[in-house]
Amino acid sequence: MSALVTLAHGSRHPGADVATLSFQAGAKAVAYLDFSEDTLAAVAKRLQEHLVVVPLLFSNAFHARFDAPQAAREAEAFAPITLARPLGMGQDIIAALPEPQATPVLFHVGSKRSTEAQALAQHLGWLEVAATQGGVAELRALSSTHPRLHVIPLFVTDGLLLAQAREADYPGEVIFDQPLGTKLSPIIRARFEEAV
Repeated sequence: MSALVTLAHGSRHPGADVATLSFQAGAKAVAYLDFSEDTLAAVAKRLQEHLVVVPLLFSNAFHARFDAPQAAREAEAFAPITLARPLGMGQDIIAALPEPQATPVLFHVGSKRSTEAQALAQHLGWLEVAATQGGVAELRALSSTHPRLHVIPLFVTDGLLLAQAREADYPGEVIFDQPLGTKLSPIIRARFEEAV
């Protein structure tokens, strides 16, 4: 028998709790890459059974290519680990995105160089802003040329970058959607089942 564990980046934001969506997906535990003592190694030591780990990451950037595999290698000292595919930006994620109510902006946590986010936004016909690199300034600039923006966060939960963007002043009307949250639960479950 294999236990599902989700692996989140972690955040200092008080609303960045992935437990609800993880447990809704059937996860036995939640582990974090940063900002928490619940590392994957700590969870593996506590559970001591075969773990299928689903990284709650959208892009195939540094965290997915290096941090998650490194965390899995460290955790293997305590339990067998199977690292599942991360969330990604495929059709199942597209289906979870809300219907835009104004000019849509894909607001993502990846780098401005994220070709995956650029390709997704282009496929959808949306604008694209990287939250991590001047995201608020870019949203302000877009708001000055578009009367109504609908910002759709490609976020698992709330986080500091999303909070900063929500609290900023804009020249035009800017509507912020919620992070994907529990909409991701069936996708997490599918990643788990695919891995086992």
